[in-house]
Amino acid sequence: MVFLEALPRQSLDGGLRITEQVEVIGQKYNTPTTPSANLEWLLTGSFGGRLLSSKAEEDGKVGELREQLATVSRRAYRALLLVINAIASGL
Repeated sequence: MVFLEALPRQSLDGGLRITEQVEVIGQKYNTPTTPSANLEWLLTGSFGGRLLSSKAEEDGKVGELREQLATVSRRAYRALLLVINAIASGL
């Protein structure tokens, strides 16, 4: 579960909620071994992610770069929305 490694530090301290889309439930749980394997992967990933986040010390430079990336991404997304709105309104 790679997405668990990408979570911010200590984000797993309060628990984790997982939702399933109706379209994938049949594929994901159609045999008795599939749900148990999926649960095993989720638990392993959760515990591993929690252990990694509790031991990781964030370098100040990493935090600064992450903030810069978030700012640039937010600006680019807002600009994209303006373009989409302009196209939708026929401009």
